[in-house]
Amino acid sequence: MPPTYPVILSDSLNMIDSTDNSNDIILPVSSRSSPSVWQILIMVSKAIGFSGLIRIGLFVTSGEMIGLSGSAGTVMSFAVAGLVIVAVMRTLAELVSVRPLSGAIIDFPHTYVDPALGFAVGMMYWLAQSLCMATLTSAAARIANDFLPDGEILAPGQKAGIVVKLFLITLFSNALGVK
Repeated sequence: MPPTYPVILSDSLNMIDSTDNSNDIILPVSSRSSPSVWQILIMVSKAIGFSGLIRIGLFVTSGEMIGLSGSAGTVMSFAVAGLVIVAVMRTLAELVSVRPLSGAIIDFPHTYVDPALGFAVGMMYWLAQSLCMATLTSAAARIANDFLPDGEILAPGQKAGIVVKLFLITLFSNALGVK
């Protein structure tokens, strides 16, 4: 059985500035009813993953989609796209559980179908990720119009400035690397 660490519950709302801890209650982990830190981290990571899936495109283009296909057509198209995404992800999860390795999206078609297909999938994956950054940057400039007072619209030079600044921020943040 893993060790249980005590949890401190405080009456004070601001734990950082609180110097008087006379009202603190120490409870063992097994007797509290709130979720554990790991459960909260799992929920937060799922929310981050979900927001990464949705991205900004849903919020930018959903009005146009409803205008073109109506509300029922939009819901049906999202349902079909969701089913396709779930099927692909479940298939990839099964393949990765059998053969876990880095770069599996490129390696699976290379190994199981043809090396040329693996190369094509790799190039399409790179192209999709590159265009995704450009699309998100231009969508951010498009959304910037909504932050102006009284329905004003940004001048083309201002939009271009936003796109260039966001592009440079993305470029420099990717050039720094991750450790």
